[in-house]
Amino acid sequence: MEWTGIWGYNPEAKAYFGFRYYSDGWTDFPKGWLNGKTWTFVFEDEHRGGKAQRRQVTEVLESPTVLTFQWDRSVEGAPWTTTAVGKCSKVK
Repeated sequence: MEWTGIWGYNPEAKAYFGFRYYSDGWTDFPKGWLNGKTWTFVFEDEHRGGKAQRRQVTEVLESPTVLTFQWDRSVEGAPWTTTAVGKCSKVK
């Protein structure tokens, strides 16, 4: 899967906004915030498989070489469910 995205920053909203187009034809419109070393991205009303979904991705820059993340999802307004938790490390 590949995607192409366009990102911008709105200083009044103090948020980043994006448009992403995926190689399988899907699109999404993330909104993100940076608070210290924590990025939070929210993907609203994404429709996959005929169901409305919301996703939230939280990424924490633990160090210059380590990033931790958590992905959460809500389908059709159901409670949030964590779908992935992980850690990425830069390899020299």
